[in-house]
Amino acid sequence: MNEFRFGLVAHDYAASVAFYRDALGLPIHRAWDRGGDDRGTLLRAGPALIEIVPASAHLPAAAPVGVWLYLGVPDVDAAYARALRHGATAQLDPRDEPWGHRRATVVDPDGIAVGLFTERQAG
Repeated sequence: MNEFRFGLVAHDYAASVAFYRDALGLPIHRAWDRGGDDRGTLLRAGPALIEIVPASAHLPAAAPVGVWLYLGVPDVDAAYARALRHGATAQLDPRDEPWGHRRATVVDPDGIAVGLFTERQAG
């Protein structure tokens, strides 16, 4: 395997791109707009890509079931605060977990829970 890509058919394409780009700070890897429904954005998420395309008649959006994303970040508190400043919906405020992560969760415009985590230093 040489690439992992998470695909998202967005109910609101612009809102989803803004969430992942602005609220989560993921850089755009590539975007295209060939007119009509043929557009999309690839965002870099560490070694993976998140591909967002708009819902269309041939590719409808559906409510997520049993899906979530976790993103490792250098500072979960800062990442969470940034997401909230950009209008993200909070699901879980930052907290320390017994397995060694500090984590928080926000919800993207399509209802997908996006967990943010930082591995705590032992000690």
